[in-house]
Amino acid sequence: MFRFNAYLFTAAAMALMASPALAQSSDYSNGIDFVEVQSNIPMINITVRNVANSTDPADRDLRVVSANPEFEISGRLECTIYGPGNYARAHSVRASFGTQLTLHATGEGIGVQDMLAFWKSDEQDFSDQYRSANFELDMEMALPQQKSGLVSFMWNPVDYVEDRLETYVGNGAGSDADFLRQDDVFNTQLTLNVVGECMRSIGNNTYLRAGYQTYPVAINIFYQGDDDIQDVIQSVSNADTVAAPTPNRARRATTTRGAETAPPARTSRPARARTRQSDN
Repeated sequence: MFRFNAYLFTAAAMALMASPALAQSSDYSNGIDFVEVQSNIPMINITVRNVANSTDPADRDLRVVSANPEFEISGRLECTIYGPGNYARAHSVRASFGTQLTLHATGEGIGVQDMLAFWKSDEQDFSDQYRSANFELDMEMALPQQKSGLVSFMWNPVDYVEDRLETYVGNGAGSDADFLRQDDVFNTQLTLNVVGECMRSIGNNTYLRAGYQTYPVAINIFYQGDDDIQDVIQSVSNADTVAAPTPNRARRATTTRGAETAPPARTSRPARARTRQSDN
């Protein structure tokens, strides 16, 4: 695994500028003023390619071949002050990816429900003594290596490429093989959620007061085209139509991740991507 630096690839950034961005959103219960990321959030680059031995598009095996993206976010949690010596106290901060966060009542007070969240950070806890606190969280995007096959709430870059292939063919732009042979880059965004919790004392009781802030994270999926992919040739005889066998190619067995077999995400846009619109 490697740590992404907070730099932007210029070509990919230009493509994202043409796409509507996800808006930030927030919701806070009474007792928390804000929780915010104050560091730069990097653009994430992911590489996908076909690792199948067969050159038949139907036998494709698209895999993520870049390492899991890792990065650090830092910021501040600020709780509410009600008067001299009367304030809510910083309790914890955590982060995740996903959507559909909501405030909800719990036995302890008001919390944040994030049941569909994924790629969660560890929770950073504080002493419950101070009104504000700085936080640092390590994020790792544990990417699925291949397409889901089943319903999954976790975002999957291979599923994303497969969806783009389906759209490409459905729009009459070409065949599966045409799509799979060409380099391309797909631009999308995910939502990063940061949840803060404060504790408010009223009399002898202490109550949870939570809130959240969301941030859009730019994602580039670099698909590495497979030059060997070819449409299956149909041979026609008097009796039947027979599909000619598709040869396997000489490919040594490799793992799809690791220093030797996982190429880095591309830093330049392939030719086809310059003429195709982003999906966002």
